[in-house]
Amino acid sequence: MSFAQWCKAFFSSAGKFLVPFVASFFTAMGPILAQAAVGAVTAVAKTHGDKDGDAKRKAAFDMIEADLKAKAITVGVDVSAQMINRAIEAALAKTGV
Repeated sequence: MSFAQWCKAFFSSAGKFLVPFVASFFTAMGPILAQAAVGAVTAVAKTHGDKDGDAKRKAAFDMIEADLKAKAITVGVDVSAQMINRAIEAALAKTGV
């Protein structure tokens, strides 16, 4: 078996194993994270209009993190920082603010 064939077989079997977990996570967390991100992005646009992009992103991240903590969702355990940042980007694209 060549290395390419081995990689294909490994990732194919790993994918079959992981897909149900990933799908259930996104169906459970996706709407919660999206709602928190849209709310945070909208609020930050209203209150931090004159600040730079990094300050706005941090403010939105902190708002989302607080919202998730209020719902007993832990950043780093249930949701990653990368997922929050991507949710912020998606919320910006959706709201256009």
